[in-house]
Amino acid sequence: MAVILIVDDDTAFRTTLAETLDDLGYEVRQAGSCEAGLRRLADGGIDLAIVDLRLPGEDGLAFLRAAADAAPGLPCIVLTAYASGSNTIEAMRLGAFDHLTKPLGRDALAEALRRALNASRPAPA
Repeated sequence: MAVILIVDDDTAFRTTLAETLDDLGYEVRQAGSCEAGLRRLADGGIDLAIVDLRLPGEDGLAFLRAAADAAPGLPCIVLTAYASGSNTIEAMRLGAFDHLTKPLGRDALAEALRRALNASRPAPA
């Protein structure tokens, strides 16, 4: 079972997303800020991160920068309620696997997770 880290300061959204991920069969870790997310990441065992771009203090782009050093190859899906071309381009430049706009559809989320996790796994020998 893949372990997914959610980094989002909106507690209600984070809780609902965690419930959805649990229903989809994933184990979930949660953090309400970039700093808390990086601490969770440092604990190890994270297979994928879902990160809001707008966070208090350091933003989601800062998380992507730090995660690239702390956990190279970690697939990250960035979320925002305020999609902009510049945010998307910067997130992808920093290694984000995908960019989704809130509110999330369950099917679109499940497909993005499946693709990200499959892309991050080495091919069988």
